Amino acid sequence: MVDLQNNIVTQYRGFWWLSEKESQRVPGILTRFSDGRIILDLIGSFDSDENNPMGDWTSNLNGERTILGIDENAKLISLWGRRFAPKRNFASTFAIVSYRVRVMMYGKHCNSLTEKYNYRILAKIPELSYWCLPNLLKESITYDVEENPTSVSIQLNLNNDILNPRAISELADGTVLRLYDDGICQTDGTLLSPIIEQYTVLELWNGKGLSLSESIHIIKRFEKFLSFAMTKQVYHNEIKIQDLSNPQTNLSGKIYYNSSFVYLSGDKEQNKIVRPPHFLFNHDIIKDDFSEIIHHWISEDSETAPLTDHLVDSIIPNTNNISIYFLTVIQAIDGYWQRYREDNYNKSKKKNTSINEILKVLSSELTSIPSMNEYSLDIDAAADSRNYYSHLLKKSSKEHILYGEDLLSITGKLRTLLLFCILKATGFSDRAINKIIEQYKGIFV
Repeated sequence: MVDLQNNIVTQYRGFWWLSEKESQRVPGILTRFSDGRIILDLIGSFDSDENNPMGDWTSNLNGERTILGIDENAKLISLWGRRFAPKRNFASTFAIVSYRVRVMMYGKHCNSLTEKYNYRILAKIPELSYWCLPNLLKESITYDVEENPTSVSIQLNLNNDILNPRAISELADGTVLRLYDDGICQTDGTLLSPIIEQYTVLELWNGKGLSLSESIHIIKRFEKFLSFAMTKQVYHNEIKIQDLSNPQTNLSGKIYYNSSFVYLSGDKEQNKIVRPPHFLFNHDIIKDDFSEIIHHWISEDSETAPLTDHLVDSIIPNTNNISIYFLTVIQAIDGYWQRYREDNYNKSKKKNTSINEILKVLSSELTSIPSMNEYSLDIDAAADSRNYYSHLLKKSSKEHILYGEDLLSITGKLRTLLLFCILKATGFSDRAINKIIEQYKGIFV
């Protein structure tokens, strides 16, 4: 580990080559920055030859390449990235060619992101244990007659039955997603400073095989689901791959699988210390519907998934500028209506349904939930404020424009409505919606 320009990085020095040109190896340094960048700097070029030692400046500038390598520790590395402009010095006989790496696999050579292998994918998300399996670590202290502590014991209650995980869902392509608990105890050999950690693992497996691109997509979709549940952005801090087609046996005869690790461009160093978050809902609330909800959420097609992501991003609080956040929320409600409800509601198509009518219909549906029968929304004020802040119009004496605390209050009520819309759009059952709204109505109202 080194510190370059106050940016903690990991560096891998070695030889690198294109997957289709193994004989043409080029020395270079691969660097992972703490801000998520992964850069490969080559001392030379993959496209150089005896007649052109500098290589072709412009070849494959726009195409992603599969690059294989081996570092100074004899670890195998696979990269997928795009070349950008070389640092050419005409006084030198070689070029420094750089690649922006999108995906890095450490520990294995892989020729394709889309080729299926018999992989078992294990991902860790720091907040997942709080959401799904909190409090597996139990502490007990023994005191003497003078109430002085005499012993401390810590128990980690793990469910080691992989075939019976805490939560499971089968996706549309047959991939099985499991959540199960695990933990570690690391010491320095003296037990003076043990590190005891509980964590929850997101596991993916498919009997027909899994590709890296499929696995990354599922993990990213689950991250967005968990971000929604916590109303904050969450990210993985580890992706580990076990190749089940190549079992190994240790000296005691136990079978194990070699592990590789995947790093993605944009992955930032995650602090392992995570404050207990506030949940919109946790696993206990939706455990009866977990399989169906996750199946729907992750199996969304490429057209609707970005829309869902936008709705989720819209509900995550941003109170730095309340008028902008107010617009974000009410525009997301309008977007939900236009995408999922307008065609069935407005069959005449003479003109689009007004925001006033949209809020009226959705509010009526929301108040059908018993715990929300007292929900009320000043629809005219919401619509007028939306027009005012969207188009910067002059204020009319007839309009109901909200500012300050009043704008903050109605934004909270609109968030409740947006929550209701997202739950409807992403496959939550009426039972789950009722439980979530009833359990956490005080967050927004």
